[in-house]
Amino acid sequence: DSLPYGLPEGDRTSLVIALDAGGVSQNAGPNADHFALVAVSRHPERRDEVAVRMVREWLPPVEFAEVKAAILDLKDRYNVVCVAYDPYQLADLAQQLAGTLWMEAFDQGKRRLIADKSLRDRIVQRRLTRVDHEGLRAAVCNAGIHAYRDDQALRIVKRVAGKKVDACVA
Repeated sequence: DSLPYGLPEGDRTSLVIALDAGGVSQNAGPNADHFALVAVSRHPERRDEVAVRMVREWLPPVEFAEVKAAILDLKDRYNVVCVAYDPYQLADLAQQLAGTLWMEAFDQGKRRLIADKSLRDRIVQRRLTRVDHEGLRAAVCNAGIHAYRDDQALRIVKRVAGKKVDACVA
């Protein structure tokens, strides 16, 4: 869980980290819902593919100080080039990290619809390499889609309300 798959410590492969806070804001404090961090890079041999290098999850109660420490640890050991976050849910965390990392606000509107479609397309076209992570597998299995505009955009949604899709969405 704590080291990017296939990357020795100090590797300079560019990593992008995406965060998903499970539908509640950081202001919820220790009662926050499930939280997922996913680190991706370009595939080392097939540059048009994405490689999921790491999935890390926190279950309630989520301690955001621990999440922040994990992100900073990855930054110190690897070439983290960007952290994508939901500005509604994680603005405080982003402000804390803004001086040390490129924090990219990633809203849940149009950009999310495009990203969710891109993820589905990469999966269907087998252009996504993933780590074997139980939480990611469970999230993908619970992921349904809500299509918009003749399938040109879609949103990943939960197929079963009580199960999580956070690792898939991140």
